[in-house]
Amino acid sequence: MIRRPPRSTLDRSSAASDVYKRQNLNPINLSNNNGTIIIYSAENSGDIDPQGLESINKLLVAVKLNPEETVFIKYDPKQPVNFNTLSRNLTIYKLICFGIKAENIGLHIEYRNHIYLKFNNIDIIICDNIEGMEKPKRALLWSQLKLMYNI
Repeated sequence: MIRRPPRSTLDRSSAASDVYKRQNLNPINLSNNNGTIIIYSAENSGDIDPQGLESINKLLVAVKLNPEETVFIKYDPKQPVNFNTLSRNLTIYKLICFGIKAENIGLHIEYRNHIYLKFNNIDIIICDNIEGMEKPKRALLWSQLKLMYNI
């Protein structure tokens, strides 16, 4: 069963309100969520560059996911993403973080960059920004994604 946050909420402090208002999630992606959440931090606090987005989309297609059904969340230190809030309001099977540390989203776990791990039945990979990622790290990321998606 897919859990979805309500379209609107009366209580401004509710978790669903936080998801919609503070984290600027796309409701279309929320309703078509395939269980993969990508949280990214763009270099220079801008948006992810087209080449970086294309790289992420290629990775998703390679693991047989539709990018249109994947929730993308831009990390903004002024309005931090909270993993607990997300996990209460979205179905999360897989979490991939680009350019942020686990503790930035309220995950206090031991991890190594680019290495797949499982936490509370959620598959997680935390890695460097996709923009400017060196070839050996891209290769390691790809090998870990293949493990994560059983390819």
